[in-house]
Amino acid sequence: DLLNSGNLSQPSFLQWLDQINCRILPKDISLEGHSKADKSDSVFLTNNKTAEKYIVGSEKINYFIDAPVELHIIDMLWTLVVGRHLDSKLSDKCYGNRLTPNAKDFFLSLYAGKPAGNANREVFIRYIDQYNAWRDAAITSARNIAVDGHNCAIFSIDLNTFFYHIKPEWAAIHDHISGECWGTEHQIFEENLCKIVEKIHATYAKKIQPLLAISHPSCAPDCIIPIGLTSSSIIANWHLAQFDHDIENTARPASFGRYVDDILFVFKNPRLSSQSGKSATDDIIKQFLDEFIEKVKTGRAAEYQLARRYHLLPLKKEKIVVHYFDCNHTLAGLEVFQRELAERSSAFRFLPDDHIERQLEDFAYDVLYDGSAQRFRSIVGLSENETELSRYLSSHIIAHRLCEVPDKRSPLPQLERFFRGQNALKFFRLWEKAFSYALITENERFAKDLFCSIYKCIGKITYSIQDNEPDFLAAISIQDQLSSDLIYFLDISFALPAALKAQNDWAVVASDLVQVKKDDAAKSRRERLMAEIHSLRQSNLVRHNYVTWPLLNFASYNGSLIDRDFYRRPGAYSISGIRHALSPRFIHFDEWQTFRINQVLHSIPSGTEPLIPDFLESAKDGYCAHYFHEDFPIGIKNRDAGRAGAKVNIREVKIGDDSTDRAPATLKIGIANVRIKEEDISNAFRKDRTPNTSYERQKNLYNVLNSSEKTGVELLILPEVSIPVSWLPFMVSHARRHQIGLVFGLEHWVIDNTAYNLIVEALPFRVSEKYRSCLVNIRIKNHYAPFEKKVLQSFKLGIGEPSDDNHYYTLTKWRGINLASYNCFELANIDHRSLFRSELDLLLACVWNKDTNYYDHILESAVRDLFCYVAQANTSQFGGSCVLQPAPTYSSQIIRVKGGENSCVLTATLDLKTLRDAQYEAIRGEKSPLKPTPPGFDHTKVLYR
Repeated sequence: DLLNSGNLSQPSFLQWLDQINCRILPKDISLEGHSKADKSDSVFLTNNKTAEKYIVGSEKINYFIDAPVELHIIDMLWTLVVGRHLDSKLSDKCYGNRLTPNAKDFFLSLYAGKPAGNANREVFIRYIDQYNAWRDAAITSARNIAVDGHNCAIFSIDLNTFFYHIKPEWAAIHDHISGECWGTEHQIFEENLCKIVEKIHATYAKKIQPLLAISHPSCAPDCIIPIGLTSSSIIANWHLAQFDHDIENTARPASFGRYVDDILFVFKNPRLSSQSGKSATDDIIKQFLDEFIEKVKTGRAAEYQLARRYHLLPLKKEKIVVHYFDCNHTLAGLEVFQRELAERSSAFRFLPDDHIERQLEDFAYDVLYDGSAQRFRSIVGLSENETELSRYLSSHIIAHRLCEVPDKRSPLPQLERFFRGQNALKFFRLWEKAFSYALITENERFAKDLFCSIYKCIGKITYSIQDNEPDFLAAISIQDQLSSDLIYFLDISFALPAALKAQNDWAVVASDLVQVKKDDAAKSRRERLMAEIHSLRQSNLVRHNYVTWPLLNFASYNGSLIDRDFYRRPGAYSISGIRHALSPRFIHFDEWQTFRINQVLHSIPSGTEPLIPDFLESAKDGYCAHYFHEDFPIGIKNRDAGRAGAKVNIREVKIGDDSTDRAPATLKIGIANVRIKEEDISNAFRKDRTPNTSYERQKNLYNVLNSSEKTGVELLILPEVSIPVSWLPFMVSHARRHQIGLVFGLEHWVIDNTAYNLIVEALPFRVSEKYRSCLVNIRIKNHYAPFEKKVLQSFKLGIGEPSDDNHYYTLTKWRGINLASYNCFELANIDHRSLFRSELDLLLACVWNKDTNYYDHILESAVRDLFCYVAQANTSQFGGSCVLQPAPTYSSQIIRVKGGENSCVLTATLDLKTLRDAQYEAIRGEKSPLKPTPPGFDHTKVLYR
């Protein structure tokens, strides 16, 4: 009603406005009595970060809007509906907070009655992508200029307290929007939105003005936009749109880019009068930016600000930097910096296999030098590296989600020392990760001790009061609210990971958490904390990436979401309708499938035959009905086996559409040479033992996956029973995120005393050639080996094996390639291994078998009879892992390997073009690298492919 009427006097709207408030968090915290020493002073360094008081200085705090959710919804609508007009007029040199194409199309699609689809629900383009592009553009431009034989300078400036110096030009925004949507049926709606959001901004500015006058005295009363509203990001970019346009068209630097309030320029052949920083800054401004930046004298120091046309926004003097590069001297600085950036960016592609081995101190600190790094006296400081520490904690959290990390590698003692005193407050953004690690590893005592320690430090915060501050009591109120809001932030930081635990554990983990003083206030805070934990779990606003089994948090399930052994728990849980309807994140197809296979297996009545051939089809239909509105590029059809006497069901699965199904000329595959111990196999199904999910095993797997990434493997094959069941979600997610095909065998999955041997194909694809997705084809082994049956039965387990009438296999068409996967003893059935004769490019075999001679003969026969590539992965102690081609004996073995203690990947590039040419030609010349096709080979099927 409010949006349609635009009535700013509507009682409910006035009530929401009245609830607007702010939260205060520190930008920096210093120790009492510590100040930056003069260069003439001797250097004093200490690792003692504790003090009686922790000082927060003037302008060292940030205000965040605290508003009812209704106003946030309105604000988001403004961003999607009105913000798209403003964003479309911005320069492509404006990198920060840019809307995604889907966000821009959202409103028009919705207004036209056309659902926008679920492929991407992100509003803004991801920070890391835009930030890297902004930074790399300047470095690349400077390097190219210098290499071409010209001097250049990178000029970097930073606007001071940007959001506190912006006066929104609402009249101009209204005029622009009116022009964009004039005469359209939704013109009134957009104009109403503008009026409402303008009122929200104005109310917030008025509410915090008394505090702002104390903390930011240099800011004008009406010059502020709320941090925490998405509209503020759009308005901030719009505020400098003219600046961006004029820089590009008037100053015309070699390179220019702005990321919110950070601005980078690259100038060619600048003329500098001297090598001093102050002089160089003045020379650059006078030569290139005289119309854009002006110098202002305030007392003895000179300040800089943007010209009046660009709102007189002040610059941070200490962050003005000139990097000058003389083309006649070494360019090592540029080269090293560019190489380091590339290495850091690529590091995020790989799994963190070294973080667990190393100490926290290796990542958390940077040593600052003045002079040679070889001399101790050159050390002038130690800087905490928040980004690397965050990555380090994330690595340990991920590791513990999959495996048991030995206590000697636990970072808890180091974390305890790190989060003391000043650091406990300074790095408040890492509280949640520290609590997450503690609770995921079930170190609740550490979590409670850390909570209480931080709580005590918050009580020692003092807001510094300057002599020129007129209102002492107002300054004290800032200090009180800062402490109160940090405590609230502490509660939320603890509640988020606590909500992942089982509901009956919540009272336990919070039992003595807030009882620093055992009084009524502590009891009240404990009850509030419990309510926060409950609210986060019920609203599904937990960290989804910490949930060990996909979509478990969407189910009607009150147990622990971080339980690695969930797959063994009885019960077939289903998705909760309300959580599915209201949780606003995109659900990937592979997540839906992985959740469904758990449902299906737990739904099989004990002692009955496993019937899951239609799992793939039902999963696809259910997914498309609930989550996907566009044509989903997965085709599934059933067909006859096509061979007399073969009682087999065949699923033909096509991944991709007609525009993406062209076969490539080559395919690079990898064979994982890993050792699968008999003890690990039995540990997986024995009731008196637990699966081996040790750190060493995880490390070996990480090494294999990282090696595959580094060598450009497109399809990786691992042995039978090589992956613990609890690692299935991780493997599937890795296949999607890295777009690498994975084929592997799961350890026996025991449900109701029945052991299931499963082979998994995780084959990635892209939706609309853009969004990453993955298909998971999970199939029960059709023929269990005699010894395998004997061992399982000796432990009183049933065999999850289909009857002869219910065997089924899958012919998969992926990236234009036809492939089929076999699970060990299935290859011994001559009818089954020849099902896809004349149809395959590649046959894959995941085996765990001691009789390598027997399987060698089978594979050597199959590669000639089927006339396709054959790849097999066996455990390394037995050997037999190979890649074969239908060529003369001397060249048929592309890979053949046995043994080795270290896990590794062997790669082979398959020549698919040559194979298909050979499959199509009935008669070939003597120079062909492949043998003739066998009698009865159907060449017309090759033409169809």
